[in-house]
Amino acid sequence: MKLKITEQQLHSINEFLAEKKAFFKYWDRFGGKIDDNFYKLFGFEGTRVPELIVGKTKIKYYDVLGFLREWLGESKSIKLTEELLKGTHHVVGDPFGGYDYTFTVSEIQEKDSSQFTTTVLIDDVNGEVSLVMTVGETLKLIDARNNEDIGWEIENEIQDCTDEYLSREVTSRTGIVIVFNDIDFTSGEK
Repeated sequence: MKLKITEQQLHSINEFLAEKKAFFKYWDRFGGKIDDNFYKLFGFEGTRVPELIVGKTKIKYYDVLGFLREWLGESKSIKLTEELLKGTHHVVGDPFGGYDYTFTVSEIQEKDSSQFTTTVLIDDVNGEVSLVMTVGETLKLIDARNNEDIGWEIENEIQDCTDEYLSREVTSRTGIVIVFNDIDFTSGEK
């Protein structure tokens, strides 16, 4: 079966492959990581945006993750993800606002070469949040979560901070997206 493509389509394919080759050269030299330096060098702005544009080709974030998995090799990518998810993780400082807490990945429900689905356990008993919109008061996460005025916002921000942490520390190094089905808290409260 023969496919007919236009010159424009052929040009787009060649440009796409040239960008992939440039990413591989970068990782060969600096190690496999999609970080701020990677974004700046290749003209991307921000992180995890749905569409990253290089030249006239449109390279999506998930394409770049796939390139990183290919560069690492599937088994190495999976093994590295499993290793990085072990232990206790500490969310603190920039870009996490006033949050300071630890969490563990308590369970991996599903895993494949592009995504792990997990449950995370947040230490809300010892974790803290500094409320920058008020007088700078610092609260234990459990108390902030139970506050009827801001509790819902605190829980959403904990989820966002945990997701951002996993993206920066795991996905950017392995190409595997970490999704959490559930967040549990050490206090036992949902």
